[in-house]
Amino acid sequence: MIKKSAFTLIEVLIVITIIGILTSILILNFQGIKEKQEIALLADKSLALMQQAKADVRSGKVTTNEDGDVSYLCEGALFTVGEQPQFVTAPSLGSEACDFDALTFEDYGIHSGSASVGSIEVEGQEPDVLLALFVAPSGALVLYSETGSTSYSGDAELRFESSTYAVDQTQTATVLQLSQTTDFAQLLLVDPSDDEE
Repeated sequence: MIKKSAFTLIEVLIVITIIGILTSILILNFQGIKEKQEIALLADKSLALMQQAKADVRSGKVTTNEDGDVSYLCEGALFTVGEQPQFVTAPSLGSEACDFDALTFEDYGIHSGSASVGSIEVEGQEPDVLLALFVAPSGALVLYSETGSTSYSGDAELRFESSTYAVDQTQTATVLQLSQTTDFAQLLLVDPSDDEE
């Protein structure tokens, strides 16, 4: 008599379990990659927003109010922890001052899934909101509190995160650095192990 080989029920269950584990690992890896891409895209778009604002202000972009008065524009971004950045414009009051009562906000096309501003650091403080404006006519970058009542003198660093993928201080992160000393915005890849050396 010839004996036929066949899978037992236990062998089939083991194979199904292994396939399930491998599938869940792949799904988690894919989700992590997707979240990292959304964070990188938001950082890139935030940098583009700041570069556009700087170019507009330095080129002498103006606005006209309903009375026909022409004034230069201050432009920049409002960064709020837990939200995506907004493009901000305000008429210039001259002598490096902006009209904070006339701020207008736009989305600037920044929709990067669940990515948002994760943290803000300026002058050793961690405010929840930072208003970064290039002011007319010089185009200097100035960092303010949300209402413009306080201005900061130091540079700022903004980290981005996702609702399911938070970048903490021990992970390599893409950081938007805003420098008032050079009137410059740039993206940096920050590796915490470099700080320890």
